[in-house]
Amino acid sequence: MGLQMYWRVSVGSAALAVLMTGPLEQPAHADSTTTIVNEGSGMCVEVAPPVNDPTNFGFNGLNVVQAPCNGSLEQLWDFQFSRLTQFGSLTVPVYHLVNHRSGMCMDLTDGNLTDGTHIQQWTCGTSTTMDWIPNFGSSSFANISSARSLAAFKNQCLDIRGGSLQSGAIVQIYTTTQEPTNTAQRFSYIRP
Repeated sequence: MGLQMYWRVSVGSAALAVLMTGPLEQPAHADSTTTIVNEGSGMCVEVAPPVNDPTNFGFNGLNVVQAPCNGSLEQLWDFQFSRLTQFGSLTVPVYHLVNHRSGMCMDLTDGNLTDGTHIQQWTCGTSTTMDWIPNFGSSSFANISSARSLAAFKNQCLDIRGGSLQSGAIVQIYTTTQEPTNTAQRFSYIRP
């Protein structure tokens, strides 16, 4: 049994740096079902059903939001290993985050890398808009980076819009701040 993987991906003006301790292996949370809990609000990330059909989660384009944790299937996410990607000389695992209720992937809407672009669910495929690099770090809270933004030398991760503490707040992509006080960008992964 090797050491658990830890990496932090950050983008400077010209280079990407990934810090690792231990050998490359899938983290304990990989290929398992978890809830994703925001540090700031203590709420779970979930797929929001359409207002006119609150029991139907099978639509492309439904928003990903935060809501009080309740153990529902829309709050359960499978971290499914997708592929390995290269950042310089380092190889980093990339995951699809698959919603347990809908079977659809967490997706960067229209592949738009503009800060504030909301996250949606979409039928899983090979698009890089569905590729995420969770920071399975030594801390209980860490960010979830967009592999697409990192490949474009932008350092963006999942973020609760405006640092909101309200249920229904949109999960969006936003430039990563490396400050531990920005709890809108820090999440824990909790197995049910």
